[in-house]
Amino acid sequence: MIGVFFAIAAFLVPYTLGWSWGWWIFGASSLAIVLSLRLAGPKTFISELGIRMGKADVGVACLTLLIVGVVAGCVIPKILHQSGYAAGVSNTGKYLVTPFQVLNEEMVLRAFLLTILTRLVNRPIATSVAAAALFAVLHFFLYRFGPPNITLSIGALTTLFLMALAMNQFFFTTGNIAIPFGVHMGWNFTQFGSVWIAQGSRACLPDGMDFNLIEGNFMVIALATALLALAIGANHILGDAPNFRKATLESRRGGRFRLISR
Repeated sequence: MIGVFFAIAAFLVPYTLGWSWGWWIFGASSLAIVLSLRLAGPKTFISELGIRMGKADVGVACLTLLIVGVVAGCVIPKILHQSGYAAGVSNTGKYLVTPFQVLNEEMVLRAFLLTILTRLVNRPIATSVAAAALFAVLHFFLYRFGPPNITLSIGALTTLFLMALAMNQFFFTTGNIAIPFGVHMGWNFTQFGSVWIAQGSRACLPDGMDFNLIEGNFMVIALATALLALAIGANHILGDAPNFRKATLESRRGGRFRLISR
């Protein structure tokens, strides 16, 4: 349990300090999370959580990142242009932070949380909905009570919830975070990789407000819904990954949850 506590603490610290601390605080957080998860369970803990670095996993993540990056590159500038903003200079700091920030969220809020809940209860749909709700609520609190102190709109929270459901489903189907990581990073690279400038005044788009303009847009909500339908369809055809089928079987048999016992 100590390892679990440290993993959660390592995940939350960078968000309370803010993005201004730079990429290294998120990088250190990623390392701390991995070491904490290793402390929490056996040697196979990382692979059971789907945090793998095989050639196939890296290839799938890169292909997903490319596809989502292309889609985001078409959609996000169009939405912000309608609101009077255009891309300015590249935000190098955010480019460096994004891979670690996305990895942290996928390790803790996708792999770690879903694997634990699936081992505890035989309710995959309820598990996915609960994890997706937590994903959206956590973003609300981090943006509202931490930097940049912005209240996320209902539309933005809806998109976050739908996207989390879709990525949860991909995780159940594949047993690893390759596709969720690619989707998440491909979108965030485009959204956070540029400084968006107001046309005319040359003022920068405030941090957090981009979430309401982009994720709160009907077009993005529709894209998130389509991605969820694709994820559900893939799971219907392929079924759950072997590690989740085994976890479900153990749950039905009343097997003990051993991931965080030492």
